[in-house]
Amino acid sequence: MHARLARAPRWLLLLFFVPLLASCGGTSIVAVTTNDSDQLVPAVNKTLVAWEDYRNVDAGAGSDVYARDMTSTPGPETLIAGGTGDQGQPAVSDQYIVWVDSGAIRALPRSGGNVINVATGNGDKFDPAVCGSLVVWTDMRNGNPDIFGRDLAGGNEFPIATSPAPEAYPDCDGNRVVYMSTGATTFADISMFDRTTGATTVISAQPWNEWQPAISGNRVVWQASTLNGTRIFGVDLSTGAPLVVSPYTASANQTLPAISGTIVTWQDNRSGIDDVWYVDLACGACASPVAGAVGQEPPGERRAPKVSGRRIVWQQRTSSTASWDIYLRDV
Repeated sequence: MHARLARAPRWLLLLFFVPLLASCGGTSIVAVTTNDSDQLVPAVNKTLVAWEDYRNVDAGAGSDVYARDMTSTPGPETLIAGGTGDQGQPAVSDQYIVWVDSGAIRALPRSGGNVINVATGNGDKFDPAVCGSLVVWTDMRNGNPDIFGRDLAGGNEFPIATSPAPEAYPDCDGNRVVYMSTGATTFADISMFDRTTGATTVISAQPWNEWQPAISGNRVVWQASTLNGTRIFGVDLSTGAPLVVSPYTASANQTLPAISGTIVTWQDNRSGIDDVWYVDLACGACASPVAGAVGQEPPGERRAPKVSGRRIVWQQRTSSTASWDIYLRDV
């Protein structure tokens, strides 16, 4: 078995198929894949789910990228990228599936066609995000992590953030790119680049570390170190008002936030093991675990959530010796 941590970057900043598994508040948890090997770090756009897959490792290949269309009648699991080397860290938009291929960024049009070499050459590239035809990623060509982008609708790659300080963990929506930046006195901050105006602005610069941002429309969320552990913070860009993601304050960690519309999801270990929680910002502070009511969740670890619309996907295993599988729930 080849388990890996969810969305592990290549550098450190600091620090049985069962279609319906459980009923949760009128919806069901659905198994996307339960192959005996590990399936990790899922990505989702509407009905399409992609993930990093280890089923072919024992045959001499590295990790692969698979995808599956989870309509009312799910389609087959489809190999998107395989062969020699490692393919992983998938990201999905309505137009492209993007992944890391042994330190390069590649993409496949969802409408069909050939693989596109998005970014190759000097320095590892990793942690890609894609929105429409825009691909952004962390890039080591300059010896430290920077942010680059490329619009697959036409044009060459372009720099987004290339200071001597670390910039990493990009996400995008429309023409906005958010990422972790590094301030002179504030450690890790959250910044945004707007392709329309060419302007870069600092969204949050607190006297603690803030990283792993995600954006949907005018809403941005991220994780930040506090005296009570790592917490999820956010802001509405249209008003400047902070977002109440979760009021939980006991010593625990909330990490890896993702957002789509008013739905925010994250990895949470308040129960002593990793779990996936979510909140609908439209209802205020009503956070709950994705797998059921508090204290009634099925046993197991859940990690690395992503969300599209009201569909949340994550990786899950039932014990420390079990393989990781991919599941989804419409909330």
